[in-house]
Amino acid sequence: MNRFSQHIPTFCDNDGKTFTDDFSTTEQLLAFDVVKRFAKTEKFSHFAMKGNALLAVSDEGFHWWVVGFVADPASINLPQWSGWKFKARLPNGVETVLSTEVVSSCGDVLTLRDGSKAICLSD
Repeated sequence: MNRFSQHIPTFCDNDGKTFTDDFSTTEQLLAFDVVKRFAKTEKFSHFAMKGNALLAVSDEGFHWWVVGFVADPASINLPQWSGWKFKARLPNGVETVLSTEVVSSCGDVLTLRDGSKAICLSD
């Protein structure tokens, strides 16, 4: 038996009430209402795992949300999350997609591993 606990960000006022339940299969996990609602969002792509976190991925990986946490992530049959992506304009004006090159973001400014800055064009 495995256990799922819904993630609600701390800045949300939920009176400490979150959904937690046991499940046996990946299909049962994805059948929980608190999980299924993410699949109904615009541009939903797929669910993925990052450590023990269940993520809902949208817009080909440009948007993602932590849905909740799984007690035994090794038993979940979902792809591993490959990391965030940003549509960006480099200092030379070239527009591209960045992922692991980005070390931080502040507003629409991305700081890259080489110390240069790029402008984030993602929504």
